[in-house]
Amino acid sequence: MTSVLIIFLILIILLGILMAGVVIMTHRRGEDFDSQYLDEDNDHVYYDRSIIEKKEFRKNNPNSGELRTFRRLFKRTK
Repeated sequence: MTSVLIIFLILIILLGILMAGVVIMTHRRGEDFDSQYLDEDNDHVYYDRSIIEKKEFRKNNPNSGELRTFRRLFKRTK
């Protein structure tokens, strides 16, 4: 009974050492997987879609004044 417990503890320790080795190896590479989703202004193309659309709207319509906002939809024009 005690030999099974000792073998089980050794397996748990080896698994912990293996997991620590994997973590160390992945951090040494220094790969930034998120950088492939950044545009030239360092806006994240998935999370900052609204910001990117507003910048493109401002670039394409420089005379519009106010950016695309929810309030602008209901603004009364003269």
